[in-house]
Amino acid sequence: MRFSGVVFDFNGTLFLDSLMHELAWKKVAKELFGRVITTEQYYREMNGKENKLIMDILMEGSYTHEELMQAEVAKEENYRQLCLAEPGFIKFTAGAEALFDWLKEKKIPMAIATASEISNVEFYWKQFRLDRWFSAERVIYNDHTFPLKPNPDIYFKAAGVLGVAPEKLIICEDSGAGLRAAKAAGAGFIYGIAAGKETEMAAELIDAVIPDFTHFDRGLLKDE
Repeated sequence: MRFSGVVFDFNGTLFLDSLMHELAWKKVAKELFGRVITTEQYYREMNGKENKLIMDILMEGSYTHEELMQAEVAKEENYRQLCLAEPGFIKFTAGAEALFDWLKEKKIPMAIATASEISNVEFYWKQFRLDRWFSAERVIYNDHTFPLKPNPDIYFKAAGVLGVAPEKLIICEDSGAGLRAAKAAGAGFIYGIAAGKETEMAAELIDAVIPDFTHFDRGLLKDE
């Protein structure tokens, strides 16, 4: 076995929801702060980053704690409403469920590492029935106890939960921030999920690009 475990980013990787995050942030920026976010700016500077970093960019570092809290609540509520309003939108990226089933059958450790906060994680837990494959401790999320992507801490935490060294992990990511975090964590193999509009997926950060999980090479995780 070349690699011993898999860690998945969620947003834009297992769930192709980048458009809904973009639309939700555009609405919040316009309605609360009179700011305009272009699509180019969003994917160049904001996609895959935690809310506070997005606010730093949006407001150029000039905002109150109350404004941050107001923006976070409004953005996430808008995002969930957008996801629920689009028929058939809430679904895994192609091939993900079959891959989860195979990993579970082979007893290969797997985890989710997402910058999302608890309100969205609870939403995903229910909508996607994540308990079919993941225990609660194997869904690592933004609990405000560690710096988020592009800092590698979330992947170090995932490695610790799985009991697998980072260099023995395959990490699946879509955003520039996430790819940099995976690289900084010393991941053994990095898959870039090239299904969205992310423009920061530099070749030096990844080992392979796949459009979805039907193209995931299971041979990386077992003896041939």
